[in-house]
Amino acid sequence: NKSIQPRKNIINPVLADSLFKQLKFVDTPAVKFISAERPNILFLLLESFTANMIHQQHAGKEILPGLNRWIRKGVYFDHAFASGDRTDKGLAAIFSAYPAQPQSSIIKIPSKTEKLPSLMKTLSQYNYHSSFYYGGDIEFAGMKTFLLACGVDKIISKGNFSPSTYNAKWGVHDHILLERVWNDIFLEKSPFLMSVLTLSSHPPYDVPEDDYWSEKDDASVFVNSAHYTDKYLTLFLDSLQQSALWKNLLVVIVADHGARYPLNISYSSPDKFYIPLLYTGGVVKKDTVLHNVCSQTDIVATILNQMNIDSREFYFSNNSFRSDSLGYAFYSFNNGSGWIDSGGKRVISHDDNQIILNQGQCHYSVDYQRSYFQKLLDDFDNK
Repeated sequence: NKSIQPRKNIINPVLADSLFKQLKFVDTPAVKFISAERPNILFLLLESFTANMIHQQHAGKEILPGLNRWIRKGVYFDHAFASGDRTDKGLAAIFSAYPAQPQSSIIKIPSKTEKLPSLMKTLSQYNYHSSFYYGGDIEFAGMKTFLLACGVDKIISKGNFSPSTYNAKWGVHDHILLERVWNDIFLEKSPFLMSVLTLSSHPPYDVPEDDYWSEKDDASVFVNSAHYTDKYLTLFLDSLQQSALWKNLLVVIVADHGARYPLNISYSSPDKFYIPLLYTGGVVKKDTVLHNVCSQTDIVATILNQMNIDSREFYFSNNSFRSDSLGYAFYSFNNGSGWIDSGGKRVISHDDNQIILNQGQCHYSVDYQRSYFQKLLDDFDNK
């Protein structure tokens, strides 16, 4: 699993260099949407929360009433996409701005993981203390190794909760996790970077209270678990908004990856990678919905730019608030890659390097997608 197939040069390396450089937005100042240079930062990473649930109903009932209300409080990107289709790939994309690879996961290879930059390491130079909260087994899929390599100062996971609270297949359900976060967040010294990863909307989608949808088909049990998480997530946010912490807080709400349900879409479709991305909190100065296409990998550059901190070591990250840029998102699945920009969507199978989906007319030609993928392969091999 140490290298990614297909092997070398999908595209001429000189051309790949040149096109990839064109994809990097030059570093000019962007719109400032936060009012503090050193806010406390809270990441809320939502397991499998596909944006296909936003403003949608299932069997006549609203799926995410809380999040639908919250995305009007802050800056919401309604064309955001996950880089991969698993939690481990989402973590690398969100915190290290590292794109998912089709047939491997960098966080499962410690010798490569330790060479990744991370938002935690960068902010630790500005005296930020970082923590990570998860109700499940932190050893799963290389997560703990990755978080330690990222420089996370404190990890709270299943083992830090009383066994009497283990009421989910994977550990503790989200209302218990969020209760612990609520108790701890007021004890954090500023400035802090706190991250929380939910788990209740992971198979088997069991929730510790009465079902909102009684049907037992895949789509119903999935939206039922998401509805439960939405309820406690937004109760948590509503309370936080009333607290003294809110004034200097930046909250980033994003999914770790998308999901095939509730629409039952194909595993390679761009719709499966479509996720919510909301920047909110007391430091966010305006409430707006932006239609720029962006990726999980752009979150780091976007935040650092707002804080006037150099983000150049995050090679694959672009600032989503650049007014003069054509945003794009690249994603990987097994075995291929997808590309979305404001003109269209394209999917390539790497089994035969053929285009298997072409919707609309992408602003960036297929050579840009192949160049991006080639640069990712090269970078992965060199780590």
